[in-house]
Amino acid sequence: MKNKAQHNPFDYRRIKVMIVLLALSLIMTSCAQEEPAKAVEKIRQVSVVTANEESYRETLKYTGYVTASQIIPIHFSIDGKVDEVKVKQGQKVKTGDILMTLEQMGTKVNPAGFAVVVMDGVVTQLINKPGDLVSKDYPVAIISTEKQVVKFGVTDTDLEKIEKFGNPVVSVELNGLKVDAVLEDVSKIPDQDSRLYNVTVALKEGKSQLIGTIGTISLELSRIYGIWLPIAQVQNDGEDYVYIVNADNRVERRNLRLKELYNDLVRVEGLNEGDRVITVGNAFVKEGQQVTAREEDHE
Repeated sequence: MKNKAQHNPFDYRRIKVMIVLLALSLIMTSCAQEEPAKAVEKIRQVSVVTANEESYRETLKYTGYVTASQIIPIHFSIDGKVDEVKVKQGQKVKTGDILMTLEQMGTKVNPAGFAVVVMDGVVTQLINKPGDLVSKDYPVAIISTEKQVVKFGVTDTDLEKIEKFGNPVVSVELNGLKVDAVLEDVSKIPDQDSRLYNVTVALKEGKSQLIGTIGTISLELSRIYGIWLPIAQVQNDGEDYVYIVNADNRVERRNLRLKELYNDLVRVEGLNEGDRVITVGNAFVKEGQQVTAREEDHE
């Protein structure tokens, strides 16, 4: 009688292990053949302006009044009664000319009884007429230089601008006519009442104006060249900066140094001409991000 074949239980285990290993090998091979999934980069659309060097000339406007550059009151040296007035109001006079003579106790006095011009100029006002009693302590006439000026006051802020940007281009409008002028003097001490700093501009030679005429003064400051941006476009996180779009259409950060202000614009350092500054969408981008840029007009 033949013996039945005996099965070894380890043969089944070996077969199961081989099947499991084969399955794992197939799974790993399949995974290796698949391409890994790539993250899709989100491209944002932004608006930009191209940075260009520009210049601005700020104009300051004030109201002032016409006066003479120098005004001198004329007195007699003694008391008495005016005998004769030898000039007319508005007449040009020279140093040494006699304006009036004085009668004292019915007698003409000479030379103490002469009211004499002490500088070349114009008779601005004749205060007395023949027969008036006068005192040596009160003027009888006013002489002013032919050179006329306009005086006005400026704020401390505008004073700083005038000093910083140099001599401005000055013009004065009087009675609807524009008159050229030049800056003559700027006080460094404020007026006690108005707290403004007194400024004097000299009118260039031309038609004489009435003393006291009110006019509008325009001070055009020197041009300031540089790259200007609307102040609202500058961001700050402890440093002032903007985002630009580079040649690869990716976002770059540029730190800035803010300089002069002109209305709502600020001159900046840290940008180059041709840089495309993001003006719309800058709050939603980050450095290195790819964007599509649409150019806007930069006024």
